[in-house]
This record gives sequence, structure tokens and C-alpha cells, in this order.
Amino acid sequence: MNKKILILYTSVGLGHKFIAENIGYHLKQAGYDVLLHDILEVQDGAMVKFGTWAHSFINRRIPSFWRWMYFSNLLNKVMSPLRVPLARTNSENLFVIVKQFSPDCILSTQTTASAATASLIRQKKFSGKFIVAFSDYHLHKFWLYDEANLYLANTDEQKQEMVSLGVPDKKIIVCGITLQPKLEVNSDELRNELGISPDKKIIVFGSGSLGIGFDYQLLKNFLNQITNTDSNIVVVVLCGKNESLKEKLQSENLSNVIPLGFFRNPSRLYQISELLVTKPGGLTIAEALQSRVKILITHTLPGQEEPNYEYLLSRNLIYKKPEPLTAKNLTDTAMTILSSGQTSNEVELQKITNLGSEGKTLINSINNLFHNV
Repeated sequence: MNKKILILYTSVGLGHKFIAENIGYHLKQAGYDVLLHDILEVQDGAMVKFGTWAHSFINRRIPSFWRWMYFSNLLNKVMSPLRVPLARTNSENLFVIVKQFSPDCILSTQTTASAATASLIRQKKFSGKFIVAFSDYHLHKFWLYDEANLYLANTDEQKQEMVSLGVPDKKIIVCGITLQPKLEVNSDELRNELGISPDKKIIVFGSGSLGIGFDYQLLKNFLNQITNTDSNIVVVVLCGKNESLKEKLQSENLSNVIPLGFFRNPSRLYQISELLVTKPGGLTIAEALQSRVKILITHTLPGQEEPNYEYLLSRNLIYKKPEPLTAKNLTDTAMTILSSGQTSNEVELQKITNLGSEGKTLINSINNLFHNV
């Protein structure tokens, strides 16, 4: 009988969800019985809804406070011991799913789900394996749980830091952010699908978290300036599930700008593009590196994306964000990158299996976890 694996994620920020789906894909291919579940659906309640709202409000209105919360050693020291006890009530809802599915393993891609799983283990309501997967390129102590049997780290540096904190080496596998298999794209067909002629240069703009550090007016000014600077450039704006942004851009009728809604496999676009302009989300960067597209960072969300940015910049895998962030500076930087002909750091790109991988190390490590009982 196939082993059952319950994969938990949160849809607050689609990165956790997509990483869960990518892991689930490879596990299914390897013969595992997989169930994916959003922990925020499992943990239905006023506190969860308030927490989701508070996270968004703080990031938008008082980002400096979120930054302090994220990096504060004092807050981490106070709150870390309380994570699992506070998750006890909500873990009862998770227990319903566990009883129904009877998983041999729970794999978590987000710390809320990890806390609920750890709570079940402490209550002896779950005795299977517990795996934690990371979605960024640094380490936060809040992601670590004594109950975990295996950590899926993305970088060697994460592993080294965990070992220095007392996590046994045997519990850590460096496998990178799990990606879907790379799809070979027919450039002519995709360009034709998007209505982009073969002679045009394509810039992809990722609009994730628009409104936090990068507002609509700045985006509009950038789109106008860069397409006016070079009429041979087309900018594809990935609006995701932000339908209002897509409709707003469509109503502007900007020349050489294509707003797209939810695009499940953006790496298809990256492969036919000269430049990706985005923020340094873990999954986005891994997919872009897999596609070998140049990456220009616009801004970072307070907290987790700041150390991501520093890590990637120190390895010359991305281009430095313009400072100050203005439409002119962003346009000038993008044009310099496009005209320089400079390629990405190929030496570092050879190491991207440590940042993004297509499942082989993941499957081997989970197979070994079950076999070494």
C-alpha cells in the first residue's frame, strides 16, 4: 500500500501554495498518495481571519513594525515557546483531516501549519513523520520545531545555521525550492498566443504585493517610460489574481503593455523574455533562475524578502534594485541591462540546484525517511 502524505500550506501569499503543489506533483509521480490542504481552511475561525487581516494591514500601513517583529530576537525568544500551545485549539480542526486521511507523513510549507502539526504530535494524536519545507533563502528560528523529522532546506547556508542551532545534521536535506519540470517552450507559438511579434523584446513585470512598496502610479509611469524609450519593447504584466489591476491597466490602453491575469506557469514566459522585473520571492526567483532570465529587483517586502535579496545579490544572481525607486531610475536600469548584453553569473547559476530543483533529491530524502524507521 502506498504511503500517504498530507501536504499543508497557506494561501496567504501564493508561494507557499505553489511550492506545496510542486512537491505534491513529484510525490505523486513517485507513487505516494498525496492530499493537499490549505491550513487556513482547516483552521476556520475568527482568530485566523484576524491574523490574516493583521498581517496584510501591518505590511501595507506600518511595514517598519513588521520588519521589527520579523527580526526581533526578543520577540522570537518570547513567542517561540508559545507557538505550539497557541496552535492547540486550531489543531483540533486539523485532526479531523488527519483522522479522515490517516497520513503516514505531514509535510508543511508554512509555519502556521507546522505549529498545528507539532501540537498534534505533542498531544499524541499523530505519530507519523513530520517534514518542514522552506520557501526562502535564509533561516528564521520560527520555522524550526523539535518535532520535525526532516527539513527541506534551500541553501547550504540554511543547513549550516540550523546545525549551529543544534538541529542534527541528519535531519536536514538541501534540496532547493521544488519546481515543476522545466517545460520546453516554442517561442513562436507563445508569442503568437500573446500577440507579440518575433522582433519585439519582452520584459515580464511581476506585480505581486502591488501597493506595498510599489504603487500603481509608479508602475504606470514605468510602463509609459520604458515603452516610450524603446518602441521595440513589450512589457507583460503578471497581475495574478488581482483582477482590478488587470482591468485598470486594460482601461489605460497603454502602448506595448500586455496585462495578464493568473498565469499558472510563468516560467514559460521567462524563457522567451530578456528581463524579469520583480520582487525577490523565493519561488519566483527559483523559477526565473531555472529559465535563465535576467532578474531586476524592484523592492523587497519587509521581513523575509530582505535577506533573500541580500543573499541573491551577494552571489550576482540578480541585479541591484534602483535607489531611490523611481520610474526613471527603474527604466534607466532596465535599459542598461538590456543594452549591455551582460549575461547572468554562469558560475553561480551552476549552483542553482541549491535554490531550485526538480524533485530528485526531495524524493530520495523522503524515501530514505520512510525506509530508515
